[in-house]
Amino acid sequence: MTKHVHRVFVTANGALGETLELAPTDRRHLERVLRMRPGAALEVVDGAGTVFAAVLEERGSVRLGALVAERAERIAPTVWLGSGGGRSDVAIEKLTELGVREVGALVCERTRGDFRLDRWARVASAAGRQSKRVDVPALAGPTPFSEVVGRPGAIVLDHEAEDAVPFAAAADALLLIGPEAGISDAERALARAAGAPLARLGEGLVLRSETAAIAAAAVAVFGAGGMNATMQGD
Repeated sequence: MTKHVHRVFVTANGALGETLELAPTDRRHLERVLRMRPGAALEVVDGAGTVFAAVLEERGSVRLGALVAERAERIAPTVWLGSGGGRSDVAIEKLTELGVREVGALVCERTRGDFRLDRWARVASAAGRQSKRVDVPALAGPTPFSEVVGRPGAIVLDHEAEDAVPFAAAADALLLIGPEAGISDAERALARAAGAPLARLGEGLVLRSETAAIAAAAVAVFGAGGMNATMQGD
């Protein structure tokens, strides 16, 4: 049975034999939560997405060893979330595991809850470590619905629209997920005017916003054979 090796991210670009500093939060997690000591083996993903085998050293530094994997360009969807608050954390965690390229905070008329991108970043980093991602999603926004819906590839999930079509998405789709209360008639009109399809995941299927985000992203990722692309470095 292969022993699990913990993974951390650093912002700097690395090279074989180089020593890099860990972020204070990562150092505390390794030393206080995982009880790792100098000499422990781990994996480090540098700012370029290169994965190195590494050894933990004193005072929160790591020494890079063998090359494990290099980052490869891949196609992945972007997801914009219309709900903030604690439930969005679940979406961020699972979207990171699925390998989405970017997650944005989408300001809709009926949006409730604060968008805490600092917390999203922590959740994404933890999920990226656990799922052996070679990167984590970029975070964007908060941005008004009216500014996002006109971007290329935009699809709006809306199970209440009479003209909603069955959901289908390209690997690089831009997925707009409204808040729990749904998008407004005015926002539907904006989507139609922009040529962004209104789509439903299934007839009679009503999902919470975070569940809809995860399901839609999974359709885009797996439909493009994305599982192999997102599991690099395992």
